[in-house]
Amino acid sequence: MDIENKTKEELIKEIELLRDRISKLQESGAECELMEKQCQNLVQKGKDIMFMLDADGYIKFISPLITEILGYTQDELVNRDVGDFVFSRDKNKTDAAFNELLKTGELTTELTFLDKKGQTHLFECYAGVIKENNQILGIRGIVRDITKRKKVEEELQETKRQIEFVLGHTKTGLDIIDSKFNIRYIDPEWQKVYGDPKGKKCYEYFMDRKEACPHCGIVKAFATKETVVTEEVLVKENNRPVQVTTIPFQDKNGEWLVAEVNVDITERKQMEKELDRYRKYLEDLVRQRTEELKTINEKLAEDISRREKTEQELRESEKRYKNLWDEAPVAYHTLDTKGIITSVNKTEANMLGYKPKDMLGKSIFDFILPEQREEAKKRFHEKLTGKHLAKAERRIYVGNDGSNLYVSIDDVLERDNNGEIIGIKTTMVDVTESKKMEDALRESELQYKTTINSMRDAIYVVDADLRIILCNKSLQRWLQDMGLKAEVSGKILFDVIPFFSDKVRNEYRQVFESGEILTTEEHVNFGGKEWVTEVRKIPIEENNKIVRVLTIIRDVTDRKKTEETIRHLAYHDILTNLPNRTLFNNRLALELNRAQRNKQKVSVMLMDLDRFKNVNDSLGHSFGDQLLQSVGKRLSEIVRSSDTVARMSGDEFILLLPETPHIRDVTKIAKKILKAIKKPFLISGKELNITTSIGISIYPTHGEDAETLIKNADIAMYQAKKSGRNKYIRYTANSK
Repeated sequence: MDIENKTKEELIKEIELLRDRISKLQESGAECELMEKQCQNLVQKGKDIMFMLDADGYIKFISPLITEILGYTQDELVNRDVGDFVFSRDKNKTDAAFNELLKTGELTTELTFLDKKGQTHLFECYAGVIKENNQILGIRGIVRDITKRKKVEEELQETKRQIEFVLGHTKTGLDIIDSKFNIRYIDPEWQKVYGDPKGKKCYEYFMDRKEACPHCGIVKAFATKETVVTEEVLVKENNRPVQVTTIPFQDKNGEWLVAEVNVDITERKQMEKELDRYRKYLEDLVRQRTEELKTINEKLAEDISRREKTEQELRESEKRYKNLWDEAPVAYHTLDTKGIITSVNKTEANMLGYKPKDMLGKSIFDFILPEQREEAKKRFHEKLTGKHLAKAERRIYVGNDGSNLYVSIDDVLERDNNGEIIGIKTTMVDVTESKKMEDALRESELQYKTTINSMRDAIYVVDADLRIILCNKSLQRWLQDMGLKAEVSGKILFDVIPFFSDKVRNEYRQVFESGEILTTEEHVNFGGKEWVTEVRKIPIEENNKIVRVLTIIRDVTDRKKTEETIRHLAYHDILTNLPNRTLFNNRLALELNRAQRNKQKVSVMLMDLDRFKNVNDSLGHSFGDQLLQSVGKRLSEIVRSSDTVARMSGDEFILLLPETPHIRDVTKIAKKILKAIKKPFLISGKELNITTSIGISIYPTHGEDAETLIKNADIAMYQAKKSGRNKYIRYTANSK
């Protein structure tokens, strides 16, 4: 028998069939023995655990496979409550599942059990009730250990999260496309840029095209079933260049798909462009040098007598071109000991808008912003003394067109062959754009501080030592309202807010370790004041490490009070503040379930006030409303704390009396109600006499569901009215 490949439902059905056949073939010993062996084979060799419970949840039979998994023998499990082996966290879930099973007849769920060593095992459980003549005899079912499967599923989810995290932090995009150019998958970081891909073809989504390019990598990969590498530009991202590796593969159903790995090659393209520019520069230089050498060789051929002079010129030429500084990518000049420019390259001259010859022989200080000249001269003279200064300095130079250029300068002393200082060599880099970015960053920081200070929520940031490094004014006002110091920057959080518990400390530790946002609700009671706050802790990451946590505290006290008021009004009568019909029906359903489980009785009393319409017509509805409030109060004082008094509608009230095993208990309460209502009511200075009629129905005698019990109590109440009012009547079949 192929047991391991059968589903739980097939196994249960096969066991039932085998048992029927065994009972029918009792007289045939050989065939009966064969059927018994088949049944035992299912129980002994199956990978699922079969069990039977009685109606109270006690184990009556369980497969021996349970010993391999939980370590208990069958003898240790039989006649034990199955709840004894459930993990404490799943106790309530087990009770709810058991009630649902008894109600519906069958159930599939997942529960965690403890083995003999205290280790947890996750089981997938299927169970169904065993009935005879509509009486529940027990429960039979199958459980399967899915602990390893769940662990594998969790590991797969973590692997997916890690892959998406890596893709999001390396500017690498991943998508999966089918043969009709539909997007089957796209990583979350790309979705943030491009939006929802639903209903769009890949060429529409990424490239804003109306149809696929016939030469694109996707078409070629599907045609050849081989990996294709192409380069594309993403028009939706300012033509950002990417290298696309298109990999065809088949899914588990045999459908061909392609996975596209999109790697950002912006830096590579920039480097290739820079290398190409430098290559052309070198080619031009070689060409120039070649022409010069050709001229020199011609002169050498013409006049050998001038060879010495020509060789000297050649050495000077080689020395001049060896530096190549005139075409260098950085600005460069040399100064004598008085600050006069003795040489300058084209890069610097072009940067300032001059020709090199226009700068030679002039003081370098003539090109510096007037406000900075004295400081520049002071640094120049300190440098000539050999004093060690900071490596880089920023100065503002004035261009030929009057514009200001921010430059970063770096200079070294120039010495002669004897070691004497003869001047200074200086390199300069234009950092004007960087300066603008710094100014923009400072402006952004100012806007950020202005924004958080304008927020009503209390906001602060702590480092890994829980030291406050930033807060807004709302936090300071909040602390002042509680009589605490508002100066918190640089202080430990728990020194500033003393009522924070170890629970809060553990929550911060959890956020630093997990890197996940944590939202909690905190009830604050300090200095005679109470708040309900919603606290959101948001991790801040730098270099793949959580270094700070941003905390936002929002006062939700008023919102919680409003929610509680709305919740109360949904289940209570506005006039009498008694439970309404909805709350009564909920409680009645719960008590009927409990009574069915514990074989108890539940009573329902439905009553209304006799001739109440006359009160409204003669004295007014306001008077009648006050009377209804007084009646509700008297009824609440009569019943037990476990009973429920509810107002159904108008002058109609209904009572729920659980655990009333004897009819005398019910009639005693009914008599007390008649007596209490008959006592005069003092309403707005007027004395009013009124009576009531009561109808009674009892579970399970007069009905097994809420609707039937209420209907029969209503019938009995109207029978009491017909019989002269001011009395109670218990429902009977003749009441109809």
